[in-house]
Amino acid sequence: MSMLGSDEGASWARRVLGSWLQLSSEGKRVREANHRLVSGLEPDSLLDVGCGDGSWGIECVRRLKIPPENIYGIEVRSALIEEAVGRIKVFEIDLEKDPIPLGDQSVQLANVNQVLEHLKNIFFCLAEMERVLKVGGHLSIGIPNLGGLVNRLYLLMGRQPMCHEFPGPHVRAMTHRAFTAFVRSNPAFELVRCQGSSLYPFPPPFLEAGAERFPGWSAYAFYLLKKVEHRPRSAWLDDAAKIGATTFRI
Repeated sequence: MSMLGSDEGASWARRVLGSWLQLSSEGKRVREANHRLVSGLEPDSLLDVGCGDGSWGIECVRRLKIPPENIYGIEVRSALIEEAVGRIKVFEIDLEKDPIPLGDQSVQLANVNQVLEHLKNIFFCLAEMERVLKVGGHLSIGIPNLGGLVNRLYLLMGRQPMCHEFPGPHVRAMTHRAFTAFVRSNPAFELVRCQGSSLYPFPPPFLEAGAERFPGWSAYAFYLLKKVEHRPRSAWLDDAAKIGATTFRI
C-alpha cells in the first residue's frame, strides 16, 4: 500500500477536518445564530444591513411576525439586489459615507451581521443605525471573532487567522473582548446579551452548544443592544474623531 503524497495527504486531511467540523454548514449556523439572538423580540419593523438576497429578512416575517412591508435592506452587490428587490425594500448605498434613507427613530430592529469587518469606517454605519432606531428598539450585530480559539491556534502556529485571511475582503479584525468594550462605551445603548457560533475545533454537538455559552472562544460573536436614549450625535462618531482617523469620512 503506497503512502499518500504530500498534496494528496493535505487534501485528504482538509476533507476529514471539514467533515469533522461541519465547515460546509458554517453559513447556515451563523444565520441561525443571528436568528437566535433576536428570538423573543416583537419588532414592528426591520432594517437588515448587508441583506444579501433578502431571505434573512423574509424569515423574520415568519419568526418575529414583522409585516413584510416594514422590512428594509441595504446591499451593494448587484446580483443579490436583483433577488432582494422582489422580497423587501432595498437601498443601494455606500455604508461608509451615505446616510441611510430612513427617518430618525423609524425602525424597531436593526441588524448587521458579518458586515462590519468589511468596512474601514464602521463608526458612520453604526451611528446611522443608531439614528434610525427607535428608543426601546434593538440593534443586533454579528462579527468574526479574532480571539476565537481556532484563530488563536492559527496565530500560535504563525499562520494567518481564519477570520482575517490575506489577501481577502476583511479590513477589520476584532476580538470579542474589545468589541464588547466598544459597544458598552456608547451610553445610548445597553448590552442585552452576547452569544457565539462555531466553537472550533470542537465537533458537534458542542460546536454550537458550547459557542452559545462561550462567545469569547467562538469563531463568531453576536451582540444584542437595546437603545435607551436618542442622542443628537452618536458617541460612535465621537470615537472616530478622538482617534484622529482623518481617512474616516464622518
